[in-house]
Amino acid sequence: MMSDWNSAQYLLFENERTAPAQDLARRLSALAPEKILDLGCGPANSTRVLYDQFPQAHLVGADLSPDMLRRARAALPQAQFVQCDVSGDLSALGDGYDIVFSNAVLQWLENHAQVLSNWMTQLRPGGVLAVQMPINEPEPAIAAIGALAARTPQRFESVVYQSSRPLPLEAYYDMLSAMTDRFAVWTTTYCHRMTEHRQILEWVRGARLRPYLDCLSPEQAAEFEQALLEQIQKDYPRRPNGDILFFFRRLFFTAMRR
Repeated sequence: MMSDWNSAQYLLFENERTAPAQDLARRLSALAPEKILDLGCGPANSTRVLYDQFPQAHLVGADLSPDMLRRARAALPQAQFVQCDVSGDLSALGDGYDIVFSNAVLQWLENHAQVLSNWMTQLRPGGVLAVQMPINEPEPAIAAIGALAARTPQRFESVVYQSSRPLPLEAYYDMLSAMTDRFAVWTTTYCHRMTEHRQILEWVRGARLRPYLDCLSPEQAAEFEQALLEQIQKDYPRRPNGDILFFFRRLFFTAMRR
């Protein structure tokens, strides 16, 4: 069983993690929603984006993590937050939403076709599903985690992320085209400027690295992180001005319910 999400660690790079949610929300700017559902709302950074753009809407955020929900309720008391497994039964959240929004959540789940079908049923006819997730497998820091874990695979048998990674873009195209003829799929690569290599380690510790560390004792986790940091230092040279560039690719899609 994985430990609860650490909202403080996740928010170390709040601006950078929120930028894709802002870009996705801008795609919806022509809408005038009355009800919005933010699935996997985390500490409400994405819900805040939706509130700022659509202050007239009733906002509901759903997340499984108690720590994330505590942070969300404190950060945005104007919204309603519900503890819920967003990959399962969503009846407690109601339906008839104008927008169902999901920021960096789907990649953690299995059976994406069924999950997306469930999410679409939360919409009223004409409502819009808007989803964003990282697709950063080739990035050296992400690849290094898997390579290090592969050296001692018996330690990491319970890491669910390995079986619930994003699918190819074409797979989501086919899923959405089976649900509606009004959809769009695209990718964006974000270039994050870092000043120290340890910042890249802190970034992946906030999400991708977390389930791997959960499998280890404190001593083993420190050893794993040190090996990862050494690999990051090799893979990310400083630019002439001293910066370190960390690229993060994201997949987006929107789909209107028939």
